[in-house]
Amino acid sequence: MKARILLLMLALLTAAPSADAQMPGSSDAFQLSAVQASDDSGKVYIDLKLDVKYTRLVFFREQERYRADYRIYLQFFGDEGEMVRGDVFSGEVWARDYSETRSSGRELNISRQVYLEPGDYRIKAAVEVVGTRIRYKRETSISLSESDIFISIPVFYISPAGKKEGRPPAGEVLLITAPPDRGRFSRRDSGVYTDPQSWIRAKVTISAPASPGKVEIYVRIVNMSNETVSYNRGSFSPASGKTVRLNVDINVDDYQPGSYRLAVHASDGKEKSGTSNDFVVLFNREFLTGNFQEALDLISLMVPDKDLSALAESSPSGRIRAWREFWSGADGRARLKELREKIAYTARNFSGSRPGWESDMGRIYIRNGKPDRSVTRWSRWGGERYNFWYYYSLGIVYVFVDNFGTGDYRLIDTRNI
Repeated sequence: MKARILLLMLALLTAAPSADAQMPGSSDAFQLSAVQASDDSGKVYIDLKLDVKYTRLVFFREQERYRADYRIYLQFFGDEGEMVRGDVFSGEVWARDYSETRSSGRELNISRQVYLEPGDYRIKAAVEVVGTRIRYKRETSISLSESDIFISIPVFYISPAGKKEGRPPAGEVLLITAPPDRGRFSRRDSGVYTDPQSWIRAKVTISAPASPGKVEIYVRIVNMSNETVSYNRGSFSPASGKTVRLNVDINVDDYQPGSYRLAVHASDGKEKSGTSNDFVVLFNREFLTGNFQEALDLISLMVPDKDLSALAESSPSGRIRAWREFWSGADGRARLKELREKIAYTARNFSGSRPGWESDMGRIYIRNGKPDRSVTRWSRWGGERYNFWYYYSLGIVYVFVDNFGTGDYRLIDTRNI
């Protein structure tokens, strides 16, 4: 039996792969997101956002600064494959010094509002680096709803560091109608919260232009076992305005570390609509006190042990201060942002019987990033599915197996290549 297993492993590792399986989101040059939104009249549009890393642009020195020029190509295709709209626009971005052009934490953020009729659309985006032959491409899809009640997908923000005014009371989810954001809430696209003593603000737009009476709003937060952990409700009258902008405020320290879903529903008694978005709470007060060794273990996947000594030796009473000092400065903030993005990726792609960042694939991804090549093969003698991650720059291939076809891959071997 042992000889059979060894022969199987040898065949899998040496045979030419029959197919390459690309990692989800294989292009990390820029991020493309499209969500439905509506204006004050209730008319829906696509809220399109592109985030391009500075490290993917080419900067040229001009006097004492650095400049990069870009051109964006957008194509929108209907459900029958026909192109219904195309846009091209150009721009430039400036950096103060060379180090800023190479910072992994710096991005070019572009937003566009695109009005189209309700329906299903495929969006192709390309970013061209002007003056070079470099062009990056990504695609996404979206459905514009025809419902009389429209709810935008929640967009996550984080409260300013040290802000206490307005903090949600312990155990409560606050629903606040269209208040001004005093104190500069920061958008958190990854949906990963690593900020003890802070709170989440999810912004939602609800439109009900045809509703004759009061619209009830229901907000639930559920864990990955689909258990409701928080709930609140509110209402608004379309007679006083066709659109309401709602802030959902959630205290980070109220939740056990893990993945959650924010679900928002609205109903006027005849029509109803709903939407949701996922978020992750990690490194909150409980994680940094009750699960501190687990926190250090996760961080050590990206940070050398020698750099963790000050944080590891901090006392429980001074741990939150040590945590903030550890990630302070431009390099620290960039490294924390990278960690959040990797955790978000593992949560989306590797979660199963355990959170994605705890899975074998998730831990390898956090440590090494996206593999240079990913190959999937089925066993000839059973139902096992093998996945091989090749890191040519490291000279390593990781071998994972999914024994039951559930998508729960376990690391079974590491080989030099």
